[in-house]
Amino acid sequence: MKENNVNKKYIIISIIVVIIIGVSLSFAFYAVGVNGDNQNVVVTSKNIKIVYSDENSKHISAEDITPGWNDTKTFTVENQSSSTYNYNIIIEGMVNTFTAENGLQYKITSETGYNMTNFKNIPAADEEGNAILAYDIPIEVGEDNMHSYTIEFRYYDDPNIDQSADMNQSFEGSIYITDGTLEPTLANFFVNKYKNKNITKREDFTTTSETGAIYYEDGDYTENGAKVLYWTGNVNDGDFDNWVKFGKDGESDIYWRIIRTNEDGGLRLLYAGTE
Repeated sequence: MKENNVNKKYIIISIIVVIIIGVSLSFAFYAVGVNGDNQNVVVTSKNIKIVYSDENSKHISAEDITPGWNDTKTFTVENQSSSTYNYNIIIEGMVNTFTAENGLQYKITSETGYNMTNFKNIPAADEEGNAILAYDIPIEVGEDNMHSYTIEFRYYDDPNIDQSADMNQSFEGSIYITDGTLEPTLANFFVNKYKNKNITKREDFTTTSETGAIYYEDGDYTENGAKVLYWTGNVNDGDFDNWVKFGKDGESDIYWRIIRTNEDGGLRLLYAGTE
């Protein structure tokens, strides 16, 4: 009988261990933990914390949406690491039944973090149902550097178009933060491609560079808060190649030179002919 009791204890302990491992793996997969009450829900990852003003500020859930619909979410983000940290703002598990590209829109406003002046269309979700609203936002260390946000969602009532196809549609998901990633723009593709090159600051624009180089003008190669790189000098050695080929002039390909990246994520090009 005593041996049976011991075996039962081992079985119970094993079950508990399995449960703990399962829970740990689940939290590791989502990279977040949740604690708090309905008035002050906190979600944390290893280095970053998002605090919702209330339970309703985490979830978005709306059905039978008609033109003129809007919803507002508020939260703060705090850096818990020992250095500057970059994060994305996302909608996790997004369900969007709207068919028009310009159906649903959002705008993020903040006096301390990422800020938008105009509404943008809700981005499409990836295969996991997540949509990134803002990319690679840097936050310094300390409570004084908390980022406070308001996100406005709306279905704009446009009197100039027929919106009947998207009447009574649904939109839902949850607001979270993840590790920062570069926005998938053409400019960021080149920023990432040359990130391990010798990118230096250039202050003297009175002379022409004879060697190939990529440089930034001020700060951490930023312009109005956006990453900006410039190409200069001889780039034919391939180390700092800035040739781009697209378009046709009759049967000939059209060639362009990258001059710089733009703060809006685009590239500034110079026409270089067909040869």
